[in-house]
Amino acid sequence: MKKSITFILLLGMAVSLFSQNTVDPLFPVKGFCINAPSTGQVDRFLKFVNEELATRGVNTLLLLVDYGYRYQSYPQLRDKDALTKAEVKKIVKACRNNKIRIIPQINLLGHQSWAGNLNPLLTHFPEFDETPHVKMPEKYVWPNPDGLYCKSYCPLHPDVHKVVFALVDEICDVFETDAFHAGMD
Repeated sequence: MKKSITFILLLGMAVSLFSQNTVDPLFPVKGFCINAPSTGQVDRFLKFVNEELATRGVNTLLLLVDYGYRYQSYPQLRDKDALTKAEVKKIVKACRNNKIRIIPQINLLGHQSWAGNLNPLLTHFPEFDETPHVKMPEKYVWPNPDGLYCKSYCPLHPDVHKVVFALVDEICDVFETDAFHAGMD
């Protein structure tokens, strides 16, 4: 009896150890979503990828990049602490070494403002604003009288897609990926 209980316990531990890194055929994607690191946090992020994501069998990383990359096509749209191309390549290498697929995201259409601040697209291209008559409040509260949760760009503006698609192409190229997340809310 004692040997049977020991065997069952050992078998249970073995199954639990190995199940963490196997892919369940019913759920082949084991994903994680997180903001891209800022330029000073890449080494810490690489440690997270190698020691946390990889050891837990994560095989897909949805990386919220937005304006956190030093775009060449529209440099004015970069955040001040945006990732360099060399830093992105380090992230790509760590993910590739750990068999993690990267899906970068830029929030398109919506989320062009947050908590009373415009994001770079509408700051530098105010003509793309879908609701120019709604001014950003000094103190943002929700709900508010204008009913605006956050600003969006107008997809009907004749020049918006030239800018947006250039960013999408650039971010997909630098992250060496075949997938992209557009947000769209």
